[in-house]
Parts: sequence; C-alpha cells; structure tokens
Amino acid sequence: MRMGMERQKLSFICLLALLIPEPMQAQHDTDHPVRLVLERHTEHLESNSDLTELEEQISRRVDINRAVPEELLQIPGLRLVHVLGILMHRQRFGPFLNLEELQVLPGFDPALIRSISPWLECRSPDQQLWYRLKNGVGRGKHECLLYGLRSWPISEKRYSLPDSAMNRFLGDPFRSHVRYRYQVPGLLTMGWTAEKDPGEPWLRSKRLMDFNSFHLFVEHSGFLRRLALGDYQYNAAQGLLLGTGLGFSQSALVMQVKRNGSGIRPFRSVNESRYLRGMALGLVKGAWQADILVSSRRAGGRVHPDSLNTGGPLDFRLDLDGLHRSISEIQQGRMALEQIAGLNLSHNSARGRLGAAIRSERHGIDTGRSFAWQHAGTSFSIYGDRTWRNLHFFFEDRRSLPSWQESDARVIGLLASLHRQFDLSLLHRSYSPNYDAASGSGFGQFSSNETGLYIGLHWRPLPRLSISAYQDFWRRPFPSYRNSAATQGMSRLLECSYARSRHHVWYIRLRMQEQSRNGFSGSQIIPYPRLETIFHLRFHADYALGKSLELASRLEYSFPSDKQFTGSLVFQDIQWKPANRVWRLGARLNIFYIPTSNARIFAYENDLPQVFSVRGFQGSGRSMYLLFQRPVNKSLRLFLRFARLRYDGATQADFTFSGLIRFQF
Repeated sequence: MRMGMERQKLSFICLLALLIPEPMQAQHDTDHPVRLVLERHTEHLESNSDLTELEEQISRRVDINRAVPEELLQIPGLRLVHVLGILMHRQRFGPFLNLEELQVLPGFDPALIRSISPWLECRSPDQQLWYRLKNGVGRGKHECLLYGLRSWPISEKRYSLPDSAMNRFLGDPFRSHVRYRYQVPGLLTMGWTAEKDPGEPWLRSKRLMDFNSFHLFVEHSGFLRRLALGDYQYNAAQGLLLGTGLGFSQSALVMQVKRNGSGIRPFRSVNESRYLRGMALGLVKGAWQADILVSSRRAGGRVHPDSLNTGGPLDFRLDLDGLHRSISEIQQGRMALEQIAGLNLSHNSARGRLGAAIRSERHGIDTGRSFAWQHAGTSFSIYGDRTWRNLHFFFEDRRSLPSWQESDARVIGLLASLHRQFDLSLLHRSYSPNYDAASGSGFGQFSSNETGLYIGLHWRPLPRLSISAYQDFWRRPFPSYRNSAATQGMSRLLECSYARSRHHVWYIRLRMQEQSRNGFSGSQIIPYPRLETIFHLRFHADYALGKSLELASRLEYSFPSDKQFTGSLVFQDIQWKPANRVWRLGARLNIFYIPTSNARIFAYENDLPQVFSVRGFQGSGRSMYLLFQRPVNKSLRLFLRFARLRYDGATQADFTFSGLIRFQF
C-alpha cells in the first residue's frame, strides 16, 4: 500500500512538469545534448561495459573542413540538406574559418548552430606534419583518471568457498581502472588503460591489472592520413565486414540508420573483446584512400572436448566477457590467438564513394601439447554511397570465399529530404544464418538469420515541434534460439517532441515490440513459437528552474497486448549547479513495478566521467543515486557516486559506492 502511494505521488509531481512554463534559461552546458543522445541510443543496451565506447563515438568532435558526408550525417540535428550545404560551401569558397560562418548557409539559424557545436570543430588549414608536431606537441593536454567501485552485498559470493577451489574468485570485490591520455586535438593521441573487474586479482603475470591497453594514434591530412599502433578500432561502410565498434538498431533518432564508417580510431574503452591489436595505416592519394590492417591478440576461448581427438577443425569459441576471476577462467583467459589482416580501398568524390574491402582471419588455440590453428576464412565486401539532389543512397554486400556466389549479408538504404519539414529513411537488410556477426556491427534486430525492412519518418510541422516514427518488419527464416521454427515480427515507434529551448524539452513516446518464443497453447504437446507483443508508453520532461537547477521527470508504462499485467517506472532527476559554487550535485529517485522480465524497462543514468550506466528495471522496489563533483584546483577534480537499490520484501538493500579522480594539465 505504501509503495503504491509513493508511486502515485511521484507520478503526480512528474505530470506537473508538463505544465510548468519556461523559466529563465539555464547556463550553457555542452554536456547536456550529449547526454540526451546517449539516452536515446542506449534504450535497448543491456551491457554497461560498452557504454564508454558509445560515449567516444557520440561525443567525438569532427573537423567541419575535412568531414565526409557520413560523419556529418551522424551529428544529431543535421539533415541531409544541411550536409549538402556544407559540402557545396567548401567546394565553392574553401574551408570554414569558424563555426559562426554557418549562419550564411540556408537553414542554419543560431539555435541549430548551438545545438550541433558539441560535435563540430573548425581546425586551421592544412600544414606540414613536422610543423604541426613542432607547434602542437607543446600545447597537448594530459589527462589521468583513477576509478574505483565497490558494491554491497556481493551478488556472487564465491570469494571464500573451500569446496570449489577452481571456481573461487581470487581477487577482491572492487572494480577499478586507470586511464592516461595525452592528446593534441586533430594530430596525436597516446594513451594507456588498465582495468580490473570484481573478483579478479590485482597482480597476475607481472601485470598491475588484468586488462592492459596501449595506443598511439597520429592523424594528418597528407599522404599518411592515419597511423595507429597498439590497440585500435576500425569501422568501414555499414559494418558488415570491418566493424569493431558498437552497432545500433532502432532508436528515436530515426534518420541515423546509416553506419558511420569512421575508419581507423584509437581504442579507449575497457571492452575486452571488440578491438584490434597491432598496426593500421590510412593512406590517401587524391580521391583514392587505402587502409591496411594487421592485428594479432590473445583472447579467452573454450574448446569443445570432442574436437581435440578427431583430427579435424577445432570447435571453439572466443570468450567475450573478459572475466578472469577464478583458476578455471584464468586458464582459459589467454589460450586463444586471433589474427586478422584487412585491406580497404575506396574512391571518394564530393557526391559519393565506392569501395571494396577484404578481411582474412584465423584462430588458434593452445591445447597444452601444441598450438593448433583453425582457418576461419576470408571474406570481402563491396560498398558505396551516392548523393543525388536531396537523396542519399548507400549499400554494402558481403560475401565469403570460396562460396562467393551467394551473399552472406546485404544492406541497402536511402536517406531523403522530401521537404524542408519532412525526412524519410529506408533500410533493407538480409543476413544469412552463416553470417559471422562477431566480425561486424550491422544494423538489425538480430545479429544473423534475419531479413528486414526499416521505414523511418521525421516531420517538423512547427519550428519547435517534431514528430518521429518508424516501423521495422523482420523475419527469421530458420529456427533460432528459443524458437523451433521460422519467426517474424515488427517494431514500431511514435514520438512527439516539443522543445521550447535547449533545457526545456517534452516528449511523449509509444513503442511496440513483438517477440517470438516457444510456448504451449491449448492442447499443444510440442512447443511452438508464439508471438508476444509488449507496449511501452513514456512521458518525459526536461526543464530548468533558474540558472542553477535542471530537472527531468519520467513516467513509463509497459504492458502486453493481452493486458495480463502492467509495469511502471517513475523517476525524478535533479541536477544542481550553483552559479557561485564550484561543486555540482545530481540525484535521482526511481520507483518501479515490473512483474516479468519480458516487460523490463531500461533507463540511462548519469554516472562518473567516462563511466556510463543503463539500468534494466525488473521486479518491484525503489532505487536512488547521488552524484557529486568538486574541482580541487584547475587541474584536479573529484567525483563521487552513491547508489542504493532495494526490492519490496527484501531484508536488505544493495549499495554501490564509486569514486573518480581526474587530473588534467
């Protein structure tokens, strides 16, 4: 009874937010639009280990004078007509001198320029590499992060069990990582990252922490465009062949269905699986561009015991979690070797791109007696994009050798500005069951065994009002996990957003998701896939009270089509930034009731710098967190976060305390 009253009170407070008039605008904060995009992209993510990589992708600044069309199309708020205007201005008048020069282009008003400024920068004209190094290295910035996290109680109590020595955790329950980065914007990046998961020992094999990563990255506009040594990422075309970054499917950003082929990038995440280790070269000669990749790294792997004695190919898979807590996990931690070589050749022009890429890889594993190799195969893809008037076409087709006659994966898409107020996106994909999705990050509901058609619409009937919608049809022609036959379904979204200013945004969203799982119906003896439909209805408001206080309120409901249950989540978020104080304070209170796992509700939560969280709510209970930051001096900042989660009927609550120290000079 008390739980229901609390939820009703908080729901009433959140509904009042929809009626609050706009007060004095809050102070300028470039992190605010980045947080909004992170929240919209992470609605379906369940792995928090990938969120640091997501932040790197979204908050990366691109040079307006050198950015290619696919990089500009990834910036929230930029439409196809805006991108075409930037490209035509560069072609006719040369490079931009500053971002304020965008005001002379049609469709660019001061509000739009302010909203896209966190993702853009205007660098000086091209100079010789040695001159840039001589004058830029002295202006470089050093950054060091020290992070630690501790949770009570420990969910997996395997730290001191005498009867399971092989599975007992050898380390303490702390999670921590250390990061150092030296950066000269647009020229040089060098960094080192070390990370330890809960349960992993501190010192192992003469290493401070379990995972260590180093990178050296040089970027230039001459013949040697990019050079990466150590750990790096590579994304090309639509991510079907060469894509180590994250791939997203449906989101509220309906026009961002095209992958950003960012090419060679330094690896700064703590994700222990999706990266390359070795060397990468990016060469440019006129309109031609070539990227050469070489990677060799140790990884965890598990071998099927029967394949060791057959004399044929080994049946083993690489571990993706990166956990090395017990003796058994440590023994499997570095027994596999992954070697990859790739080449990507493309021809670029002002209107489009056409390219081809090839990837060859093999896996080996240390069986104890010898080192056995398994040739994983060679694949290639052809990709391209073309802009014609207000239409932008793109595609990628991947095939494997020797059966190159049939396509393993194919993506064909279109971005269109049909009117100054109306945009359209179309994407068709086809992934065969043999498609190795571990080596790519294509758009889709599933990673393989899928065909689908995505249709997205974005309409701006008024300057401050926007309506977004998409409908995604998908079909899995072969049986899959928890489905004994072919399945099909769809996903739909409708969102109406009203933005009075940067810090005063309301939106209402209705999302429908169909899922198929084996089940019984009536007198059925053999389980057969049954279609389950879940609806999510959300009311959200971001608003500012004065110059120091920013609030966010949300009500979200999840319910199936048969109305057997209704789940709900209510939260109130507060960001307090006093103008006369150097410290900042953030807090959030969540009250949730979600009876089944199928109706889980995900919500993005503010966390420490470069540590991002998406929490999936299930069950009934309350949670809260407090986030505090204070600069000690011009170079040193301190961040603290305390979180508490308690389920109804539980005898104790879960506590999490984390802290971060950031040093910059």
